[in-house]
Amino acid sequence: MKKSLVLSVTSLLALGLLAACGTPATSVAASSSAAAASSSSAAASSSAAASSEVASSEAVSSEASSESVSSVSVVNAINGTRAAYGIVNTNLVARVEVSTVSSIITDVKINETFLLGSGDNSIAQIVDDAQLGGQTVETITASKTDWSGKAVDVKFAKFVKVGNIVLTGAVRDAAKYGEIVVYSNAEMNITDFFEYVSASQESMQWYYNQAKTGNISIVKDATGAAFDTPVVLGSVQGAGSLFKADINSTYWPKNTKYKIGYKENIADIEKALIGMDLTDKPAASRNDSKEFLIGEVNTGATITAAEEYYNLAFAAFAGDSGVGVNYQIANTNDVDMSEVVVDADGKITSAIFDESNFVTSVSLLSATTTAPTVNYTYDKTGWDGSVTPTTEYHAQYLKIGGILFTGTPRTTAFHGEMMQYASTEAKITDLFTYCNTLSGAGWYYNALRNNDVIIANADGTSANVALHNEGTNFKADLANKHWNVGGVNIWAKQTSKIADALVGLSLTHRPKVGDPASSVSSGDLGGYTLDGVGTGATIESFSTFLNLAVFAYGNVAL
Repeated sequence: MKKSLVLSVTSLLALGLLAACGTPATSVAASSSAAAASSSSAAASSSAAASSEVASSEAVSSEASSESVSSVSVVNAINGTRAAYGIVNTNLVARVEVSTVSSIITDVKINETFLLGSGDNSIAQIVDDAQLGGQTVETITASKTDWSGKAVDVKFAKFVKVGNIVLTGAVRDAAKYGEIVVYSNAEMNITDFFEYVSASQESMQWYYNQAKTGNISIVKDATGAAFDTPVVLGSVQGAGSLFKADINSTYWPKNTKYKIGYKENIADIEKALIGMDLTDKPAASRNDSKEFLIGEVNTGATITAAEEYYNLAFAAFAGDSGVGVNYQIANTNDVDMSEVVVDADGKITSAIFDESNFVTSVSLLSATTTAPTVNYTYDKTGWDGSVTPTTEYHAQYLKIGGILFTGTPRTTAFHGEMMQYASTEAKITDLFTYCNTLSGAGWYYNALRNNDVIIANADGTSANVALHNEGTNFKADLANKHWNVGGVNIWAKQTSKIADALVGLSLTHRPKVGDPASSVSSGDLGGYTLDGVGTGATIESFSTFLNLAVFAYGNVAL
């Protein structure tokens, strides 16, 4: 099946279908995300609802929680963003996200993270002593066969903590699932962690999210005792990052030996899918040069797992995975992400939330920085009500997803933003306006997640100055300091309570929210209520996160 030839170039530009891999099309007007032409009204109403929930402070009290793709009988939406998780190359957890407008794919994002027990850049692998920080780490040694057929010994950390689960490793009797070490937890009846993770969309989502938020660590023993200095994870030591789409990943680079590397292969698949309608699932094939074809379209990709990525893209496109995704600006000027897994009965089985800092936060620099800056002065109101004239310095240039933006101070704040960033290259006059669309918000969030946002010089080269952050630029991250008490990320705890409360619900109709004072039932969790049931969450922006989940749900189950 060829890409539709009925659509003219003008039509494709209008829909944003020429924007490759989530990058803003250089021909698209900045004030609207062309890829979200049919869904911008939903984004606008969603953002309006979110804006009404802006909290003056989040410092409120809190308590310090199958098959690769299941068949889900839902009505597949022709518009929206969906995702699918799966095991690829036997021992990697991949996530493929697809956005559509009128059944035409407008954006594709492919990424994957490593599991624990393979001998190739696994998370638990001890690549060399440099990652140990001078500490003694208990290890186990297993043997693998390398590419030349030679037996090679590989060291692994014996104890690994994923989320709240402490795992103990042992050499497998025989290699299985591409792994030579098996991790288990007897108390939780986990005899094989690979099987535990690969069992469902929910379990793969959970594992992928633990890796994404920095919640996997090598620990001292079976109690989960932490090292004084965090041990560098094997995938970071051996491949630069836990995620292959990360700008810092050194996995299979393009060089003199390889004409295209991992990232180039993935980009070729993503670009080929954009503009397609997969309703009839075009056949996959290979030509004599081993290039991957979708129908009659030659992607140019030669990567072995191309068919697996394509199958996941189709599962996301069709809604078969049951994973709905939403991105939008919320709480005035944060870029939020929500994701829900929905079962065959339309009930939520798992949910996650995340929130990234927008450019006024990440671009904030000191007056003595070596990077090019612009500045503005405003009256800063303190906690005691005092007003102090304050000058802030911000990066003049940001490079986001490979696109150079130039910043200028606004004369008045716009949605809490005093900096306006524009790109001549992408014809974006206001980055905030662009990101206030489903595709724009998703593009920014994922660029930041992949470390593809940098402080730049005028020529686009790196200024070698770190982005401003609160430990990290994502509030769901374990190390984020936005709302952290005694080393505990309270923001993550609070949003996890909301996610837990959504499990078992259908969001066809938005549940009624009650404030914490209305929660009086015996044994109730307290906090904000959903249809009278306490959730335990007291975060002031509770309704914002419910709205985010409703929109994610609607992308897959309505």
